[in-house]
Amino acid sequence: MKKLILLTLTFSLFLMSNLFSQTYNMANGNDTTCSGIFYDNGGLGLYASNLNLTKTFCSNTAGSVVSVNFTSFQTELNNDLLYVYDGATIASPLIGIYSGNGTLNGVTFKSTNGCLTFRFISNSSNNQNGWAANISCTFACQPFTAIIDSTFPLVDTSNEIKICIGTPVDMFGSANYTNSGTYYNQSNATSTFTWKTGDGFTIPGQNATRIFDTPGVFDLSVIVTDTIGCEQILTGPRVVVSTKPNFKNITYFPNDTICFGDTALITLSDSGLFTPYIPPTLNVSGVTFLPDGSSQPPYTSTIPVSIFSNTATYGSGYLKGIYVNMEHSFLGDLEIKITCPNGQFATLKEHPGGGGTFLGEPVDQAFGVVSSPGVGYTYEFTDFSPTYGTMISESTNYQQTYTDVLGTTYTNVNYLPAGTYSPFHNLSTRLNGCPLNGNWTISIQDKAGVDDGYIFFWGLNFDTLIRPPTVISPIIGTRDSSIWTSTSNIIATPGDTGVLTSPLTSGWHSYNYKIYDNYGCEHDTTVDLFVKNKLKSNAGMDFTTCRLDYQLAPIPSPNNDSLNWSYYNTSASGNSVISNNNTYNANTTVNEFTTFNYILNETVEGCPTYPDTVSITHTEIINTIDIDISKDTVCIPELVTFTNNSDMTLFDSIYWEFGDGGLSNAQGSTNHTYNAVSCFDLKVTLVNSLGCRVDSTITDAVCAFPSPVASFNYTPFEPIVPETNINFSNTSSGGTIYVWDFAGLDFSILKDDSYEFPNTDGGQYPVTLTVTNDGGCIDQITQIVTIKNPLSIWIPNSFTPNNDGLNETFRVIFNNESITKYSIRIFNRWGEIMFFSEDPNFEWDGTIDGKPAPVGVYIYQISGKEEFETESFTKYGHVTITR
Repeated sequence: MKKLILLTLTFSLFLMSNLFSQTYNMANGNDTTCSGIFYDNGGLGLYASNLNLTKTFCSNTAGSVVSVNFTSFQTELNNDLLYVYDGATIASPLIGIYSGNGTLNGVTFKSTNGCLTFRFISNSSNNQNGWAANISCTFACQPFTAIIDSTFPLVDTSNEIKICIGTPVDMFGSANYTNSGTYYNQSNATSTFTWKTGDGFTIPGQNATRIFDTPGVFDLSVIVTDTIGCEQILTGPRVVVSTKPNFKNITYFPNDTICFGDTALITLSDSGLFTPYIPPTLNVSGVTFLPDGSSQPPYTSTIPVSIFSNTATYGSGYLKGIYVNMEHSFLGDLEIKITCPNGQFATLKEHPGGGGTFLGEPVDQAFGVVSSPGVGYTYEFTDFSPTYGTMISESTNYQQTYTDVLGTTYTNVNYLPAGTYSPFHNLSTRLNGCPLNGNWTISIQDKAGVDDGYIFFWGLNFDTLIRPPTVISPIIGTRDSSIWTSTSNIIATPGDTGVLTSPLTSGWHSYNYKIYDNYGCEHDTTVDLFVKNKLKSNAGMDFTTCRLDYQLAPIPSPNNDSLNWSYYNTSASGNSVISNNNTYNANTTVNEFTTFNYILNETVEGCPTYPDTVSITHTEIINTIDIDISKDTVCIPELVTFTNNSDMTLFDSIYWEFGDGGLSNAQGSTNHTYNAVSCFDLKVTLVNSLGCRVDSTITDAVCAFPSPVASFNYTPFEPIVPETNINFSNTSSGGTIYVWDFAGLDFSILKDDSYEFPNTDGGQYPVTLTVTNDGGCIDQITQIVTIKNPLSIWIPNSFTPNNDGLNETFRVIFNNESITKYSIRIFNRWGEIMFFSEDPNFEWDGTIDGKPAPVGVYIYQISGKEEFETESFTKYGHVTITR
């Protein structure tokens, strides 16, 4: 009952103090209070310039601590800064440094030991409205103890939980509240529990379960937060997750591919089977020059993180800081960023800003001269109580004098001390949701020239409660037992690490090797053995040939290595010579017509095949030549037809030799012209596709005789009417019989003769001489005998077209009809054509276009050609029209 009265009295005091709150402007000094309104030094107005003020508020009530809640906040960003410390002095832990518009609106700061200290620094310009905050007190934390009651699986004597990958761990927690009720009540029901499993996961709840999906070492921690936010952290047992064996040391004897029927030994050595687990370092070291100038690429470096669960993502507070050890002679040029595995980034130091402030102790040489590395300071960017504000806000606050590594002294230069700094971006906000595993990359770019710098090392400082601990001794598993299983034929398992097998079928065969390690975890792998199929050779098709030689024609097996031919036959005297036993298309020569059997043995990819046999039958062929000849006596040049009546069942082609050098390969029948006088033999050859042949020769198959040549002359050569008697002289050769045909008018069998043609008119008369010799060979010649009748023309020199019936027309009279290509033109004296005709029998009646032509003299032009003449003629004259 006394405790209840005390709690009621304390709470009443809080209410009374809030009823009589007062205002506090920012000023140097300490105040003890549990109520009031806290303003900047300007109250409701603007704060002053060039301030450097420190104000501390402490609780005036036992068992309580000060709490300050900001309702408004406005300062010049990065220049006018409010520092908040958890304690009574600026040496207390720094909660944070703040500036900007609305940055702290709605934010509450609660001390852990009763007091909060505020330090405000402003510059000489851009003063703002400052802030307003409510001061109150709340209960101080009552001590309590976080407890990990139990886990499943249970911890061993080394306080470790040894499990296999994929095993769930159940965690059961509570707390011991020995001071509950002193100021407020505490219980498991009013507290919140949070588990951190060391692999990148945070799990809420008094009891929790985590399935560990990666090998490694992970510490379990429980965080208990009571009803007013007081917190206790307990790090409990260590979870050791078995590493997987690598199964890399697989050996095969003789090989991982064997022939059907062979035996193979597969072994998996335990040496190096389990790879020790050593958490990778989360930093990169090595002196690297920082490229100078905006045209230069930034310095980038990557840390591959793989210590977390593959599914773990970034949460608030996971990354306590990013640190870099470096020196540089001009802060204002730099931009520093951190990029997480999925490309999200946070700017740690923005560009521009910071002016000529030094980082570390650089060697600041003239532009264009590559400096030597100076002395690097370690700067860490963190959201958790940094010692300093942003680099830009601190850029003019610190000076030092130092001598660089080359002996040059720098006096009172602006610099940034080593320590923790606020990043430009809030890390938890910018990186929220990033995968924890993967490449984390820092980027530092010098965006202007005329300065120098070096990077010495950098690293990532993850919260120790969500990351694996640093392990001194590597964790390594060992094999307790193992077993081989397979559906294939296993002969033996020597030493449990090997399997001796001879599969009963070709193709791929799988063997499962299962290991149980010292954690009781089961691991297995499957190794494969390929058994090559035993192929059957193909020696080719059985064949019958008429020859005593043959080229073997097998179908080679794919990927063959070697081969060998052998043979046998049933004849005691039969013998075959194989040109090369190790060549597929070997040539064979046998000594008799019989059947020989050739056996092909191959090796394919080192494996023998089933042999195959091909039978080659050698058989003789019969001559079936039968030829018809159209003529056996000919006159040159004369065509003879030869017809093939042979049985071609066993043959493909026929070849002809005509005895005079002429050849033919025409099938069925062929023609040949003989041009020489002689008797000629005919040779016929039948051939099949194997090259086997038969032939026959017909002696004097064709006798050729010469052909006579008919020829004659006649005189006179150009007879003229009426002298038409022509003498014919026979100039033929090779003939014995002569027959004359005088244009069908008469015939003669005399060697020489004469004939008189009609003498009344000229003309052309064909005369034919036929000559025959004793072989019946005939020749004939025809010549045209032309008898001329000379043309004469009568042309009048006048006519009288006056209708008196006398001399009415103008016409031309020819003595014969041998004129061709005739035309007449009549012109007046001005050269105009009055009349034109191509009719030799024309008559002009003296009219022009149906009207009488004027009396006078007209000129005519007559053109033409005689039938048997080659030259044309033209005659000119004049004719007179009178009436």
